[in-house]
Amino acid sequence: MKKKRAILISAIAVVVIAMVIVVVGCGDKDKEKAEPTTTTTTTQTTTAAPKDNEVLKAKLEAMINELGRGTSNGSGVIAAKVLDMDGDSRKEMIVIHDMKAEIFAVKNGKAESIFEGTIGKQYGQTDTSYRVLINESIDTPTLVLFNSSDEWSDENITLVTVSGGTVSERNMRAATTGENDTPGREELVSFSIDGSDVSATEYEKEYNRLTEGADEINPMTPTDLDEVLASM
Repeated sequence: MKKKRAILISAIAVVVIAMVIVVVGCGDKDKEKAEPTTTTTTTQTTTAAPKDNEVLKAKLEAMINELGRGTSNGSGVIAAKVLDMDGDSRKEMIVIHDMKAEIFAVKNGKAESIFEGTIGKQYGQTDTSYRVLINESIDTPTLVLFNSSDEWSDENITLVTVSGGTVSERNMRAATTGENDTPGREELVSFSIDGSDVSATEYEKEYNRLTEGADEINPMTPTDLDEVLASM
């Protein structure tokens, strides 16, 4: 009797253990079903902004299409030059067109005009005041515009520099007595820089600093714009 009872108890114990294993197993399976593992892959698309040179090149091409290529009478796009005027590793572009000099800088992905100045008239058979200089050989690259507009009575020069995308202008001016018959710098007798009188020596020193080593553009002699575009 005792032996049968022991066997019965053992059988019950085995059943109980089996039930526990089943319940635990089911719980794990339910947990697996309730908490599936999900892997999410996020793909980011980045559009690169156009380089400054590409923006300036597109602007120059648009100006050529609109204004035409330069002619010997000064109309159309005569010349263009791309350079870093303020040392910020971003290029500006100087365009000579229609007896004007214009500077473009890239802002917010677009070529924006930050300066436009006139070029002076020609006096008689000389090239007096018919000059545009771009001087990269000095500490601050400078656009030098000779822009006197009347008969030979003065020398008016606008000096243009760029800093942080903003243009700064200076002025040099010299005058004659008005009694000379032919244009010539030797006829100049009074001098000023930025509105303040200076000596002839001071004036000539600054004049030479700005003009020596500069590239000169004749606004009546068109350059090879295809060559300019190819270099951009």
